[in-house]
Amino acid sequence: MSDISELIERVLAATGWDQELDADIAEAVGIRVNRENFTRYTQEWSPFIYDWLGCNKHPLPNFTGSISDAVALVGRVLPGWRVTCGMCDLSGHASIGPDYNGPHRERLLREWPQEQFHSGFDEDLEPGGNWSATCRAIIVCLLMAKQAETQP
Repeated sequence: MSDISELIERVLAATGWDQELDADIAEAVGIRVNRENFTRYTQEWSPFIYDWLGCNKHPLPNFTGSISDAVALVGRVLPGWRVTCGMCDLSGHASIGPDYNGPHRERLLREWPQEQFHSGFDEDLEPGGNWSATCRAIIVCLLMAKQAETQP
C-alpha cells in the first residue's frame, strides 16, 4: 500500500486488533510480508495461542494489538525516536518524536530539524479502555512521521 493517508484513515477507523491491517502497516514501512504463508488468526485464537501450539510458521507482529510490537516497530523504522503512550477509559494516547537528548542526536538533528519536529506527533483515539486504541495511536503517529519524511 503506497498511500499513507489512506492507511492512516484505516488505522483510525479500526476498532481493535486487525491482522490484515498489521500486514499493510508492515508493508508501508518497508517490511516484506509473505501473505501466502502467514497464519491467519481469529480474534478467539490470538497469535500467542498459535505460538504456544507450535503452529505459527510465519508470525506477523501484532502492531494493532500489542504495545511492545507497536513500540518495537517505531524503534525499527525510526531509530532514536522516543515513544510515550497511555490508556484511560476515555482514550488511547501516543506521542512519538526524535529524542534529541539520546545517542542519535546528531543524526536526528540533520534528518529531523528540531525547529520543525521538536514536538513530534501525537494522537488520541477514542474510545479508550483497551490497549488496542493505544497501539493504533502509536501506529498513526509513526505513519504521520513517515508521511512527513516524504514531504518536501
